[in-house]
Amino acid sequence: MVKIAAAPQEEDNNKVKKAKLKRLRKATLPEKLTMIKQPNQVTMLRYDFSTLQTRILYSIIFHLQVHIEAVIKGVNMDQLPLFQENTNKVRLVIPIKEFGMPAKHYYLLRDAMSAVASIPVQLDTRDPVTGAEAWKVSGLFEAYVPKEKYQRNITIEIDKLVVQWMINTKLGGFTKFAYEIAMNASTKWTSRLYVFISSWKQKGGVTITLENFRHMLCLEEKYLKFSHLVARVIEPARIELHEKSDVWFEYSVIDKKGKPDKIVFKIIQASEVKQREIELENKKNQIMYWCSDRFNFKENHKKSILEILTPENTTLIFLKLAELYNYIYVDKKVADLRNVPEYVLKSIQTMLADVTINSEIK
Repeated sequence: MVKIAAAPQEEDNNKVKKAKLKRLRKATLPEKLTMIKQPNQVTMLRYDFSTLQTRILYSIIFHLQVHIEAVIKGVNMDQLPLFQENTNKVRLVIPIKEFGMPAKHYYLLRDAMSAVASIPVQLDTRDPVTGAEAWKVSGLFEAYVPKEKYQRNITIEIDKLVVQWMINTKLGGFTKFAYEIAMNASTKWTSRLYVFISSWKQKGGVTITLENFRHMLCLEEKYLKFSHLVARVIEPARIELHEKSDVWFEYSVIDKKGKPDKIVFKIIQASEVKQREIELENKKNQIMYWCSDRFNFKENHKKSILEILTPENTTLIFLKLAELYNYIYVDKKVADLRNVPEYVLKSIQTMLADVTINSEIK
């Protein structure tokens, strides 16, 4: 576990060196920003991934967003539609284009999948034979990478216990960051540092020992001179995030006995109001896509949904849509359903009415 202090702790006889706190230019953000949430045990997971391997991990977290949001709102994990199926695996189908991989470099994606899938995971469970408490040791996931080139999707299967760990924000909170910025980062260090500072942005800054910083990024044996660490890791990330991110940083260094001992990150973020607007719009677009693609909504049905969408109920509505999709198409529990859009719309309206009544009673 990386030990991090929430604020600088200056010691006697320490010399503090400060980097120039100079804003390079106004940040140019991606046209679309999708704010996602990631449990802090995943944020602080220690790994030495390439840029592509890091994208694979974030893509999995992205496709688990609805369930992470539900856990944050207090839904018991056992009640999530994700865990209702009678299988020990959770299956995700991820478009290959999300990884930013040219078709001619398809083999790199295969190799990257192998590296990420083999991350060892140790989880508390019970022995299926004896029933005794035990640790289950396995890989992070299993991936089915098509042998033929130019395929659209990759199928990933994850053990349910691993998924529970990946969505459980109750263990140590969560980190909120922009998916596009993490995925489009030009280096793995920019991506890692972006998510790291995002986890501390509400505090406005964080101090971390140089030892723990190296440990977090698996750099104990690389860039041993601090000037090399700055030139190869910290400065490139600082410059890129200044120009392309909703959250960026400046830093200073605390010396101890003439040597760098701690890094003090000052974290700056764009307007929270603007980000909330972007986030709500993205959630609305995601819901409307589901309504059109999964349930064949017509314009009148779309209008009815838009009229009842609020910042507070978007997650509830998305979870209901996922539940209805399983109910109608996977489990086929509604026989001879002639008007799917009307059925789905009515179900959502009834759910929201029940929520309102329960809130008034409380």
